[in-house]
Amino acid sequence: MSDHYKIAVLGDQDSVLGFKALGLDVFPAETVEEGRETLHRLARESYAVVYLTEQLAQGLAPEIARYKDDLTPAIILIPGKSGSLGIGMEIEFEPTLLNAREGSGTFRKRLRDYIDYAKRRNIYGKRPFAYYHGTNGFYDLHASDDEADRELFDELCQFIINNPLRAQRPTTDRK
Repeated sequence: MSDHYKIAVLGDQDSVLGFKALGLDVFPAETVEEGRETLHRLARESYAVVYLTEQLAQGLAPEIARYKDDLTPAIILIPGKSGSLGIGMEIEFEPTLLNAREGSGTFRKRLRDYIDYAKRRNIYGKRPFAYYHGTNGFYDLHASDDEADRELFDELCQFIINNPLRAQRPTTDRK
């Protein structure tokens, strides 16, 4: 695998073209077969992250399961042009979660509400979650000496570790 990883966006043309302006590589696929072929090619071509529209993902469950336990590519479901299907959810960690930061109370409450919502709406344990950060937000919570930060870090770890989906393994045999 290359030392230089890339980010791709895969889905119908109307949903993915806007990501080109952000500097991401876009791969329009109008059929499940096009999506399948492109996803496997992206996995071979050092793409660390593949954002995949939920609409296309519906037909690619075996392919998504195939890469579930691999370091790359991380496959993250995103809404397409017709909106979210509620298939996946994402949690983003930002430095504003740190207790010492201005406005952290609002961001902490929002994160906890998001976690509660996932449990109340029966999403937790049934649908995939993406966890990411553009900064070191998650690490900063871990490294903080602030008791409130450590408590939130432990809470998030338990949410991730105890997710029943983690116990499931893909049924696809890879060679």
